[in-house]
Parts: sequence; C-alpha cells; structure tokens
Amino acid sequence: MTSQHPGPAAQSGLVLSSALLTLEAEPRGAQLLQIRRKTDGRSLLWPGGKAPWQERSPLLFPFTGRLAGGTYRWQGQAYPMPLHGFAKDLDFDLLPSPPDQLCFQLTDSAATRSSYPFAFTLRVSYQLAGGSLLTRIEVSNPQAQGALIFALGAHPGFMLPPGSTLEQWQLYLPQASASQTEQMLISADGLWSGRKPSQVLPARPGLPGSVIPLTESLFDVDGIFLSGQGQRVLLEPRDTSVFSSTSALPQPWLTLDFEGFRYLGIWQPARSHAPFLCLEPWSAMCGRNETQEELSRMPDRCRLEPGQKAIFSWRASWQEAWLKLT
Repeated sequence: MTSQHPGPAAQSGLVLSSALLTLEAEPRGAQLLQIRRKTDGRSLLWPGGKAPWQERSPLLFPFTGRLAGGTYRWQGQAYPMPLHGFAKDLDFDLLPSPPDQLCFQLTDSAATRSSYPFAFTLRVSYQLAGGSLLTRIEVSNPQAQGALIFALGAHPGFMLPPGSTLEQWQLYLPQASASQTEQMLISADGLWSGRKPSQVLPARPGLPGSVIPLTESLFDVDGIFLSGQGQRVLLEPRDTSVFSSTSALPQPWLTLDFEGFRYLGIWQPARSHAPFLCLEPWSAMCGRNETQEELSRMPDRCRLEPGQKAIFSWRASWQEAWLKLT
C-alpha cells in the first residue's frame, strides 16, 4: 500500500493503490481525502478545505440533510442533530483488513447517545480495482431490545473532467423514466417540502432511460433529489466536442452504481462555477419543512431489529482510457 503522491493520510499509512488509481483516507469520519489518477496524480475528488465547499466526501449518519430547528423527537424527548448527522465529525477505529482494502468502524458512545439514544455499529470499507472505487457500508444493531432507526447517505464531490464546464455535461440515468421518477422538492432552508413528477428528465432518443442536461441554474435553490431513478448514473458529454479540451476518449467519463439507497441527490454550490459535482445516494430524505420530526414517524427511515444488519454500497468507475493517459 504505497502512493506516489502522499498527503496527510499517507503519513499514517491510510493509502490504497490499484493499477490506475491511488486513494487516501482518514479515520476522521472515515472520509476519503483524495482519489488520484496514478499516471500523474490528477485529482478525481474535490480536495475540500476551501471555498466553495469545505467538505470532500462526508458520510451521512444517522440523519441525511437538515432537520427543522436542528432537532428531532424520540419518545417524548427532543434531541439536537447537526446537518447530515454526527458520523462525519467523529474518529473511526481502523480495523485489520486485506492489503487491498481500508476498513473503519464507529460504535456508539456516551457522546453519541446524548443526541442519538441508540447502540449501533457502523463499518465502512474502501477497495480499489483498476479504475473503480467500491465503498461498502454496514450498519448493525447490537441492542438486546429495541429497533435501530437511522438514515444513511454518501456525499462525494467528483471533479469534473479537466478543462470543461458543467454545461458541457449531462447525466444519463439508464433505468429512469420521466413518468416513474419523482423529484423531491427542497426549500430555500434546505428542508423537504414535498414531491412531484420529475420535470428534469427528458427521455433519451433511441435508448432506454432519461438524461439531465447539467446547468448551474439547476442548483439555485438547493440540490436535485430524485426517487425512482434506478441504481446507476453516468456522467457523459452532451456532444463529443468536449473531448478536445479534456483529452478524454469515448464516453462515459464516470459511472456511479449504488445499492441499498432509495434516492439520488445531485448538487453543486449555487452559482459557484465549481469544478466538481456531488452525486449522492441517500437512503432517506432530510427533515420536512416546518416540522419538528418524531423519529418513529419520519418517512423512509431504515429500521433494524436487534441483531440485524443492513449493507449499502456505491461504486465509482472512471473512464479507463483516460486514466491510462500520461
């Protein structure tokens, strides 16, 4: 496990390498620090730590998104919960793992139980193979009595192809249809205000599925969140002329496959001209507008009985022809 481009993670040995990629991760939030093309170290993940987005790839647990007032209720008591939950801000334990993987674990503590009164085990593993990164997340309920109720999400910020702008690209959803996919409406406060038939999914002529032409105006209010979109999304050029500036070869640029998640979020900071796009599988939506949520009645929560576990995964695969360029 070595890296040609060591960063903070490399100093701790938290580095993976495949034939085409290198990866750095840290125990804080079990977060990815960087994914790079191995030939020249070009970044594939937004580095964070600066405008317009301080994060990189936070893990969202036990809540996704915001809650009205920053609180929820459970069995008659109100509890505080930060944006996207607390897992992203806590130190995970590094577990023994095979040479081609990094594995982290977080368990409940007195600190977590002050805002989330449940016992849990949360495990995250990263594995590289060729031009792909597989992230596997396992949530377990170790309690002797009582269900574990939670939401889980991923929030990676993928760099756009070098030398290109957002408007040169589109998302292809091969399993989605405009008639069956719903758009989750997000208010200016970042809360869920309802759902409607999706109006951002034109059909793709001659092929199954739908496309979303990307523009910055899509994110003027907040992200775009979809339900019923399928478990695959591809980032591809609107036309092949974009390749002249990216040195890319035939599409797609990036394919994201995910399992266990119900929703897909698409986000970029509003009017930022950011060089990245977040593609976010979520198991549940954020809190609802003007509602102090009662956890037992929140929609789409995952529920595990004592001794049960749930497994979620997402795989990002980059265009191998481009990864091999020097």
